[in-house]
Amino acid sequence: TLPAGCSRPVAGPTTITCVVAGDLSVGALTSVSLRVSIGASVGAGPVDAGAVTVTTGAIDPNPANNSDVPVTLTAASPVADLAVAVSTPTIVPGTSGSVTITATNAGPSNAAGPLTIAYRLPAGTAVGVLQATCSTPASPSAPGTPIVVTCTVAGFF
Repeated sequence: TLPAGCSRPVAGPTTITCVVAGDLSVGALTSVSLRVSIGASVGAGPVDAGAVTVTTGAIDPNPANNSDVPVTLTAASPVADLAVAVSTPTIVPGTSGSVTITATNAGPSNAAGPLTIAYRLPAGTAVGVLQATCSTPASPSAPGTPIVVTCTVAGFF
């Protein structure tokens, strides 16, 4: 929602225009506060935020100071609230079953990939066929030592 006196076009470039009612007396100031959002996939650092200009119907002896170009916002480091859940079925000894690991991102930013999920198998278990993005250590571990399965998922979450 825009402040009172402000509008933007329905189509075309997004230029927000605010009309301040009344005169601006010598030495006075007026402000307009706009709520700005930065996209969830934008990385940390400067973000070009366009330009700002002010105009009046009066003669302005110094029009050079009537604009601020470019305006730069600073995006903070992305924040991604990751959580993991595991479905652990009951498996009869001597048989196999599937353990499903689900990672979720509650935001507010995207979690930039690749995302790595590591699962340490308990002693006495073995892993079957792995997804293409998963791996186990190349060398076998000592008997009874837990095995770590690592899966990497590309993209944004």
